[in-house]
Amino acid sequence: MKFQKEREGTLNNIPVWVVQFVETGRPTIVRTSALQDVPSRGRAWIDPSTGRLLRVQATIDTLRRVRCEVDVTFQKKPSWIFGCPPR
Repeated sequence: MKFQKEREGTLNNIPVWVVQFVETGRPTIVRTSALQDVPSRGRAWIDPSTGRLLRVQATIDTLRRVRCEVDVTFQKKPSWIFGCPPR
């Protein structure tokens, strides 16, 4: 992957770095059923004080001229969400 800081900003009142990424290595994360590489590119919103990933937008252009766009926003959940709530 190649990363480049695009700008600084805020997301939900949290200071962030917006970082562009382009997949340059092989094999790629996404591949066709015939194992052909399909590189991705996009942006990531990162809290520079913690390194926490807050949002990702990724674009993947397939070999058949189909574009897949993914936009994910992450939220911090209480640690008990996966178990029992505190008493």
